[in-house]
Amino acid sequence: MYAYRKGFSAGIYNTKYGKLGFKVILVLLQLFGYILSKFMGIVVISNLDKAKRAFMILSLIAVSEIALFLFYITPDPYSAIWMFFNGLPLGLIWGLVFSYLEGRRTSEVLGIGMCISFIFSSSVIKTIGKTLVNKGLNEKLMPVVVGAIFYPIICLFTFCIELIPPPNEEDIRNRTERVQMNHSDRIKFFCMFWPGIMLMICYYMLVCGYRDFRDNFMIELFEEMGEKKPEYLTYTDLIVTCVIVLIVGLMMLIKNHLIGFYIYHIVIIAGNVVNLLGTILYKRAKINGIVFQVIVGVAIYIAYVPYSSILFDRMIASFKVKANSGFLIYIADSCGYVTAIVFMFVKEMGSHKKWLPFFIQASFVMSVAGITLQSLSLVYYFLRAKTFPGIKEGVPDKVESIFTDGDLAQPEL
Repeated sequence: MYAYRKGFSAGIYNTKYGKLGFKVILVLLQLFGYILSKFMGIVVISNLDKAKRAFMILSLIAVSEIALFLFYITPDPYSAIWMFFNGLPLGLIWGLVFSYLEGRRTSEVLGIGMCISFIFSSSVIKTIGKTLVNKGLNEKLMPVVVGAIFYPIICLFTFCIELIPPPNEEDIRNRTERVQMNHSDRIKFFCMFWPGIMLMICYYMLVCGYRDFRDNFMIELFEEMGEKKPEYLTYTDLIVTCVIVLIVGLMMLIKNHLIGFYIYHIVIIAGNVVNLLGTILYKRAKINGIVFQVIVGVAIYIAYVPYSSILFDRMIASFKVKANSGFLIYIADSCGYVTAIVFMFVKEMGSHKKWLPFFIQASFVMSVAGITLQSLSLVYYFLRAKTFPGIKEGVPDKVESIFTDGDLAQPEL
């Protein structure tokens, strides 16, 4: 999916129209389509017919590639409108893919694979795109070529993922059955945990905007830091990937879902503390740009990966409510990408002429807000667990170790 969403961001597109650079216009229009798709996904993914998933994945990717081709053949600035239609189908892909993985005892293992795609794929795509441009390929044609390279691979792996069997009885007992949710189910579930969900969404909105800004303008950030080699993009996020995979992998050892849910909160808070310290050190020239971007990347993805996959899966398994992760993920995503648009408008319409000073300020705000919101969320869920059926004193009944499964009661929706 990143081959179709992030390939164009390897270009610079120096032209400006009014106060907005052409690249910013492209990013914004793609985001508008992507956000609309995310809001659609709240209903579509939570009420998904699983028999149609593979067809939907391949069809949506094909529509996105066609939009990139139309972007190439349409004169500027009118070509920009096709980026809206490029983003529109892509917003549903993540929910379709994750629906194969959720509700299993191996969800954390599968989440590690998704973890790599989150972090590493975007940098690899930009490195490929930047290399093609450096070799003389037109900036507007480059996204089409990158997409064409990866479509056969997507077809192959969509076929492979269709071979994965559904969750078995042990998965359902351990993780809670994942079911379609109608409008009434969604309202009841939200009302059951609304303060915690709102705190988590507010934090994720900041993470999503911060991460998307870094991802879309990473080339500009690296150039302003004096690091202009395309391979630095991949090297940096390769290190980030290894760190995140290690942390998420260790979380697999925690079989009790409620304790794991709490610890994810604590790890995310720690990531924000490290990000704050790293930003201060870079501001004072104590570390170089590569180290700074590694620290930022770890802080972003230690939150972004769980929020987009495992965290809500742990939450549902902890409280034993019949629901599905797609509903929560798409609420968070649809709100989160609105913040990404706000980030770009604030930068373009404000006094910041360069990308790096704005990004440093955003890092300070992100870190402080993240520590605050995640701490409040942790406190809320700890107190909520004390009054929830089957849970006493904020920990599961009969739990002897965080490395054993909790057997929680099933409350009615």
